Amino acid sequence: MTNVGPLRILFFGSDIFSNYSLRGLYNIHKSAPNLIEYIRVVSRPPKWGGKRRSVLRCPAVLKENETLGILRRPILCDNKEEMVERLMPVIRRDGINMIVCVSFGLLVPERVIRMVQYSLNVHPSLLPRYRGSSPIQYALLNNDGFTGVTIQSLHPTKFDKGEIISQSCELDIGEMLEDAREINEQPIFTTRLTHRLGQVGSKMLCELIKNGGYIKRKEEGKYESSLAPRIQSSDRMIQWYKYDANQLYRRLMTLGPLYTFIKCGKNKKHIGEEDIVKRVILHAFNIKEQNLEKEKEKEKETTRSSRMPGSFDIVEDNNNNTRMVIHCINGTSLEVEAIQMAGSVKGTAAQFLHDWNKQQQKHSPLRGVFCSISKK
Repeated sequence: MTNVGPLRILFFGSDIFSNYSLRGLYNIHKSAPNLIEYIRVVSRPPKWGGKRRSVLRCPAVLKENETLGILRRPILCDNKEEMVERLMPVIRRDGINMIVCVSFGLLVPERVIRMVQYSLNVHPSLLPRYRGSSPIQYALLNNDGFTGVTIQSLHPTKFDKGEIISQSCELDIGEMLEDAREINEQPIFTTRLTHRLGQVGSKMLCELIKNGGYIKRKEEGKYESSLAPRIQSSDRMIQWYKYDANQLYRRLMTLGPLYTFIKCGKNKKHIGEEDIVKRVILHAFNIKEQNLEKEKEKEKETTRSSRMPGSFDIVEDNNNNTRMVIHCINGTSLEVEAIQMAGSVKGTAAQFLHDWNKQQQKHSPLRGVFCSISKK
């Protein structure tokens, strides 16, 4: 092993996945300061979001920095220009010799990378598979059987194109989700897998630091190259003719609440009386178990239009509870637990029916159809 002296690290992070790596490096710093002498966090700044920009969203890594008691104030950068302006003086003044980047979300400028001796990036996929910002979500949405973690160097101009330094074995996604079953933060599948892969990535990174493995390089990975671009709001819109109930449940557990649209009568204020279309958010639902014999009998009693994908029935069960069942492709159905019409509160099917009645200014039928695209 080449003697490079104590490491002085700028750590670029954002979320809970990056928190595990920061914690691992900080533990080495406290127990072996001759190995890691210095750590300073670089993060994107807190931003206002939510309805009417009323919620200040703070990157998880800033909270972790405070929890660990790292006394150096984090450096906040939100674009290339800020990184060059704020980081280059720190690198020169403090003798930074390593950059560690974990779920930072921005490309570290080439000028900054070339100022340090070593750079590492911890990425939650088996590169070059799922290059991009959403590898965990794409592995789940594609119902992959396995995933993993890769540690690579930082490429000066491209995301996830560095030299692979270390790569985990293939990790069973089902087993990892089961191992993290005590975590129930939404979206559940994504959060559980993020925690488990964060633990794996942190262990790999710490072992690499301790044995000096970051000095080595190896060839491109053996997996087929693919992209995992940033998840957009439109990815949460339900396409009723594309996904069955099982696929929609997986999307809910991976992306969080999904949305659709519903017509609420005519807009009498406009010429032609165009339909009023409202967004409807599905916060929670389950896959309805199918009884094939009963379904066949029920199909005879209903019209084809009432069973079309996106159509729903509002019924009362034996306990006089109002339930909503939404029909999907391939004869599958969803049972809604929590639903919300835009402008109203999240609630049950009964609350939705009340809001629908209010929008239409009349008593709504106990059957309707959601549509996939809002009418502009």
